[in-house]
Amino acid sequence: MKKTLLTLFAGVLVAGSASAQCAFDPAYASASGNFFPDSVTFLAEQYAVAGSDYTGSVSIRTISDTLVDNPVNPSQQIIAYIDAFKIFSVTGQPAGFTYTEGGTTFSNGQWNNGGSGTNTTPVEGCLGFNASAADVSAAAPATGYTDYPVEVLVDARISGSSPDISFLVPNGTWISSLSSLGLGALAVDNYVLRVYAEDPAGVTDLLNMNAFDVAQSYPNPAGAEAIIAFTTPAVEEVEFKVFNMLGALVHTQTIMSERGVNDIKLNTSRMSAGLYVYTVSNGAKTYTKKMTVK
Repeated sequence: MKKTLLTLFAGVLVAGSASAQCAFDPAYASASGNFFPDSVTFLAEQYAVAGSDYTGSVSIRTISDTLVDNPVNPSQQIIAYIDAFKIFSVTGQPAGFTYTEGGTTFSNGQWNNGGSGTNTTPVEGCLGFNASAADVSAAAPATGYTDYPVEVLVDARISGSSPDISFLVPNGTWISSLSSLGLGALAVDNYVLRVYAEDPAGVTDLLNMNAFDVAQSYPNPAGAEAIIAFTTPAVEEVEFKVFNMLGALVHTQTIMSERGVNDIKLNTSRMSAGLYVYTVSNGAKTYTKKMTVK
């Protein structure tokens, strides 16, 4: 299977318990297909901190077809149509960090695209990880942070091909079962789960001090209050908005920033538990990030 299929899964890593619910981020509804955020953004925004519960999530929008080498004629490529995806295994995460899949098309351990044969459609879903404060603390070092490289094996089901090779790879075949053709479950190993001993200086060390930049809210999940740090190179008006996962605006605020580091303090004590999306904009640039309220 060529790397064109492997890139579909560049973003599988997240963190959550089997009871946690994740939701597809509607900001990615028009994407052609991939996992969001990418591994670099995930590392910067969805790290764990000792003493706090951890929640992270990745949105999935699969594609419905991809290029593969023709096993009969290796010099020729064919189009393989994909009607379902699933996670084969996840390894490398600390003890207590478990994952769960979700989304409207997820059932019986897989995401189903819909359609059949060469007529399939993309699907939206999500993966989530949670860990208790005790498990996060057990995984954290005495000082600084520890990175846990995580390997995710993913699988895809072929519903048809062009030209037709169903005589060799019957429709409905999972690629993990094609070891005789040199194929198998695909490894994604570019994701890292970072666990800090303590909150990294209010996350401001992750910000660009010479530009408009916005950090992930902390603590995450939030209890009574969430803090969003941002930097600006000059005094300017900044707009802050929070939306629930149905897209409804639940909070809006205009801030006259100061040059350098600024903090937005959001009272979350009266907000319903769940996942939210917040935006921070200076008019020229807008950052969109997710936060969880417990």
